[in-house]
Amino acid sequence: YEGRGFHSLIAETGAKLYSPVCEQMIWKAFVKRRKVYCFSEHLSNNDIDHIYGKSKVLLFKKWADLINKLTEDYGESLKAIIIPTSIQLSE
Repeated sequence: YEGRGFHSLIAETGAKLYSPVCEQMIWKAFVKRRKVYCFSEHLSNNDIDHIYGKSKVLLFKKWADLINKLTEDYGESLKAIIIPTSIQLSE
């Protein structure tokens, strides 16, 4: 089972080392001119909002839906980066 998970030092609001991803400079620079898509069968939109704030991250629970959205936005010959990750997000 993959999902938001829990980390008592960094993952939750109020944790000693918690820093909202959406407020980090590298995140702001990354999403400034990009669309960001997240594929996860187990995350919810609330999880995405908690991790990234009210940002441009679009959540997809079905791989085919993500591929269709990418094709709709970029056509058949797109270039994309896929970052496989679990609950650990680096700063």
